[in-house]
Amino acid sequence: VFTDGTQTKEGVPSRTPIVQKTASYTLSALTERDNMITFSAAATLTVPTDATLNYPVGTSIDIVQLAAGQVSVAAATPATTAIYATPGAELRTQYSSATITKIAANTWLLAGDLTA
Repeated sequence: VFTDGTQTKEGVPSRTPIVQKTASYTLSALTERDNMITFSAAATLTVPTDATLNYPVGTSIDIVQLAAGQVSVAAATPATTAIYATPGAELRTQYSSATITKIAANTWLLAGDLTA
């Protein structure tokens, strides 16, 4: 059901919050799940370990590169947290987007307009 631009499922309004960043950023709150994070400069989005911030499996976060500066996604502790992406974990160009989804403990899948 759509009312005034709001999608409702089981009576709960659903909108995607858009969070704007101008520099590198580390995910820091469970409330960021289902958000869109836009970057207006070259930056890295860092994903913490589950021991630091334990997002539930199924969490997804959209990432958008609004400027020419490349945006990449990295694990805070690569030996603990895996980010699977093909061909690489960098957004390809200006206006590229990708979604990072937690698929298991300390395991994320990055899919979208990516490059190596």
